[in-house]
Amino acid sequence: MTDATAREPIAAVQLAFARARDRVQPLVVVVARPRSPEVDAVFEKFGWPRVLVGQSLTQRLLEVPRARHPLAVEPILRDLVAQHLTASAVFLDRLEVLFLPALKIDPVGLLCRLAHERPLLVRWPGSWTGTDLVYAEPGHPEYRVFPRPRVEVVDLRAYARIESDHEVR
Repeated sequence: MTDATAREPIAAVQLAFARARDRVQPLVVVVARPRSPEVDAVFEKFGWPRVLVGQSLTQRLLEVPRARHPLAVEPILRDLVAQHLTASAVFLDRLEVLFLPALKIDPVGLLCRLAHERPLLVRWPGSWTGTDLVYAEPGHPEYRVFPRPRVEVVDLRAYARIESDHEVR
């Protein structure tokens, strides 16, 4: 990734955070391909603490009886975010575990509630249609559509395509 294309995703996230700060729930959702260098560039630029949700949450859920998992998810995530009191924002990554049907939770609603306490940047593990956040493919047991979420969305897949086009030439 060139310096110019690295700055574009960073500027897009900065603009989204500026808009999100006016909301009760300052939440910015970044849609990007897995292991995206664009997201890594954003993460490196801001230096916010990164919480690997899947790893951290599943580790803590091992201490909780399975029947209580749906009730334990929010307090555990709230605690994980609260550990970064001095950070101006927290970056949540690897969210896939939140979509497990057994947890019976609304991941977008949960993220919005968490954003009440601390501005959040979230790497969305699905897609953005321009109006809806989508996780998984139709027919998949974890398939979910979140219509018109009240969050700021930055779709970095466009930057990845631009960079790919430049590499081909």
